[in-house]
This record gives sequence, C-alpha cells and structure tokens, in this order.
Amino acid sequence: MKLLLLAGILFTISFYAYADIICAPGYTLVNESKCWQLFNNQTAESDADESCRQNGGGILATLTTAIDNRALLTMFNGTDVSRVWIGLKCTGLSLSTCQWDDQSQVKYSSFASGFPNDRFGQCVYYSADGSPQGQWANGPCEDKLPYVCELPTTSSDFLNCTNNYNNNCYTADNTTIEFSWAQKDCQTQLGNLASVHSYLENRYLTSLFDFDGSVWLGGLAPGAGLIVWTDGSNNNYYNLRTTGNGTCVSMDLHTDSSNGNWTSVDCNSQLGYLCKRYTCSSDGHCP
Repeated sequence: MKLLLLAGILFTISFYAYADIICAPGYTLVNESKCWQLFNNQTAESDADESCRQNGGGILATLTTAIDNRALLTMFNGTDVSRVWIGLKCTGLSLSTCQWDDQSQVKYSSFASGFPNDRFGQCVYYSADGSPQGQWANGPCEDKLPYVCELPTTSSDFLNCTNNYNNNCYTADNTTIEFSWAQKDCQTQLGNLASVHSYLENRYLTSLFDFDGSVWLGGLAPGAGLIVWTDGSNNNYYNLRTTGNGTCVSMDLHTDSSNGNWTSVDCNSQLGYLCKRYTCSSDGHCP
C-alpha cells in the first residue's frame, strides 16, 4: 500500500514538473506563479471585482512580494495608466486591519507614508506616480480607476478543456438530473462531480453559470462540519450555509451575497451540475 501511495505521489509530481505552465487567454504569466490582466476601463472597486469574477473567475491582483510589486509596473508600459485597484482592503490604520480579497492577511506591503488609513477609504490602489514608484494608498471605493485581475497558473490540457483553472478542467452542464446520474456522467468524462478546496475555487465555479438557481457539487454532508467528496479528496474547505432535507451538496447561484453558498438537499432533486478532472498531459495521462 505504501509503495502504491508513493508511486502515485511521484507520478503527480512528475506530471506537473513537465506540464506546460500557462495562463487563461488574455492573461500574462507573472513571476512563473500567477497570471495578470490589465483592464484600462475606469470603474469603481466593486465593479472591478465583479469584472474579474466574470473574466475567468479571477480576483483583483494580490501583491505578496517585492517582486510582484515591481512586476506590476511593467503592466503599465505603453499605457497612460498611473493608478489601479488591487485586491486589498483596510478598515483601520494598521496592517492588521488589512486583508487581501483571497482572504489572506498582509505579510508584504508597499504602503506610502501615512498609510494604511481608512479615513481616505477602505479600498487600496497601486500608484506608479511619485518616488519611489509602486506605492499603495487608500482611496474611496467609489473612485473610478483601471484595475488588474489575477488568476492562478494552470497546465496545458490535451483534451481541449474549455474551463481550465489551477490544473483542473471543469464542465458546467445545465441539464437537470439527480445527483447519482450527474456523478455517473462526470465519470464518463474521466472525472467526478466537482470538489471544492478553497474560497478562490468556489468563486471561480460561480463564474461558469449565468442563471439563477442551484447546481450539484460532488459532496455529501453526513454531519455538521463534514463534507465527503465523491473524488475522495480532503475536506479542507467548508461553505455549507443551509441544511436542507437531504445530504447531497448543491451550490447556490444568485446575484446577491448568497452566491456560491452550499446547501444540502434531497439527492433526488433535479439540478444542473459541475464536473471536474485533472488536466491531461500529451501522453494521455490524467493524474
């Protein structure tokens, strides 16, 4: 058993070591670790955030190192952009009151002197003006600025995946069927009903549908705080907000704050569904 487990780990490492690192169409690879796209249209921060979600399920850019901070300057080359929204908000006067849109805390910062300071506004922008360039400051969230969206890198898929995100391929199906039939269909596509392992992945999945309703995920909710995924993956992210009259997990798709919440419902309910598989290498391996 240990040898089989080790072989599986080594295969997965080998696959990702040789897979092509790519970005979604329109995005640029940054520091071999993330993908950015500059949008030059000026908009309020909340509209910029929603635009990023609709453009591939992204978020406003996170700058977690000095290398990231310098790299953002290069996005301005050949443009008249001098300030952009980034994915950071601060509710006070110290770094401890700041949080990135991916829900992580601030470990690196490039705030100008006197910032963060929510008296100027809770949203944070990046400025190419001044000396040194690349400093951050607070501004009113209603101000209209260009913005930079961010997605994780992914790997090439040789089965022509349409929805390629973070080394996984997703298929969104509007056909309404029971949970068990949805799982069987996903298995014919070399995958399973989708498991979800982070806030960012959950956010991405909401971008794959354009209707108001619910869709199947690949989770079973047998008890409080526990999700069992049909693909056997770990229960390391939990977003079940409503317990219904069943144990099968669905994702709510709405235009309000409940968008992306999970509900446990009757497994015989008729819902659309999300399939998920690993991206596949050119030799046909899908780890």
